[in-house]
Amino acid sequence: MFNLAVDFRRALFGLVLLGLAGCGGANTAIPSTDISKNAAPGHIKALKDERFEVRRDAAHSLWQIGALAPEATPALIEALHDQEPEVREEAARALARTAEGEKKAILALGEALKDPSSAVKARAAAALLELQEDAKPEAKTLIPALIAVLKDSDENAQAEAAMMLAQFGPAAKDAVPILLGNLRAAQARTRLNTIFALGKIGPDAKAALPDFIELVKNDSSLGVRVNAIGAIGLMRSEARSAIPFLIENLKKDDPSLKTGAALALLNIGPLAKEALPVLEEEVKKYPGGTEPFSPCKASRWRCPILEAG
Repeated sequence: MFNLAVDFRRALFGLVLLGLAGCGGANTAIPSTDISKNAAPGHIKALKDERFEVRRDAAHSLWQIGALAPEATPALIEALHDQEPEVREEAARALARTAEGEKKAILALGEALKDPSSAVKARAAAALLELQEDAKPEAKTLIPALIAVLKDSDENAQAEAAMMLAQFGPAAKDAVPILLGNLRAAQARTRLNTIFALGKIGPDAKAALPDFIELVKNDSSLGVRVNAIGAIGLMRSEARSAIPFLIENLKKDDPSLKTGAALALLNIGPLAKEALPVLEEEVKKYPGGTEPFSPCKASRWRCPILEAG
């Protein structure tokens, strides 16, 4: 039996972001050492060790100590220039935890987006995502660098860059042409993050509408399909041409797509009021009414958003 309330929550989790669940990079298995706050000075010193394994492990340990070791931030910034990419990667990772409020770290991570190593670029973008409130004021510098990472051959780097670009919303509209190409990425996670970025950019990403429709119809990943149908609604009035497609999905048996289509129509607003009869018929199947068809009264549904104007 289709439980609209349960399926709405599942679908909404995907829309709000199923892609977020996959935004983080993979954990690198590195042997732990002492990760108490008192050990931080030793690890900072070890970042200068001649053995790269020691430097890498020191950076990893500082990541584990995290916010308890803000004094490690200058040394970790310097470690972003280490000759070994594994050390640079771990340094970027650690900065995400030690460098809150440090503009120098944000700028250094922005430079790390230009690193020759795809893994370092991915880690730098992921670190910026964790420090996003500090990173947002540096949009003018970071957005072009992140767009360049979208062109990297490594899909993990593409995925991390897309997630960070999403945090800038419409200000990241220059990324749209590259993001459109990445909708065809092999990894579902990359497609998810790309959809999320385009959705956050909003109406300026209207060129993605045909791709969203294609993904809803044919993508092998349910998460991609659900996020794509939700992103259609985030194009707001620019998505008017997709309204018949959304209405069609309201009538389908798939509860995730049905709910996603309803949410998309609500986001489009009054232009989608032609969907009201179908939405009312759907609500009648579930007496009492729950999200996203709320408010409902005695099986008679009214949506002020769609009825406005």
